[in-house]
Amino acid sequence: MRLIGLLIAATALCLVLFIKAQSPEETPNLRLSAGSKGGEYLQFAEALSKVARETGSDIVIDVLESDGAVMNAERLANGEADLGLLQSDTPLPPDVEGVVALFPEMMHIVARQDAGIGTPADLAGKRVALMPAGSGSNRLFFKVMEHYG
Repeated sequence: MRLIGLLIAATALCLVLFIKAQSPEETPNLRLSAGSKGGEYLQFAEALSKVARETGSDIVIDVLESDGAVMNAERLANGEADLGLLQSDTPLPPDVEGVVALFPEMMHIVARQDAGIGTPADLAGKRVALMPAGSGSNRLFFKVMEHYG
């Protein structure tokens, strides 16, 4: 938990310095497209916004709830957001650049011991619980399954 707080504070500081270097005479209001209610991306974005407020920063971060990484990328592309939280494998639209990698993405596939699933290929024809459509995790699942046929 302490590491998460440190990551949030460090990200907020980097963000403040980056924005001030871009437009030192303005006090920006940033729109951060995050993730879905109850998800880690939205919680991280809200914590980042809170750190910016509580540290006396001139930057105001407006957190936008979204369906996930795909929507965040779309919002960046069409100008509805200034920043977005994306999974590391989410394709970046033209004119969008990555700013900072916060942590590596991992995928875990778990099954009951009695389900007869020992490899990803064994998932064929099985009922599978997934993250919401539009989330990076959902998209990543189908990329992994495509890889394993």
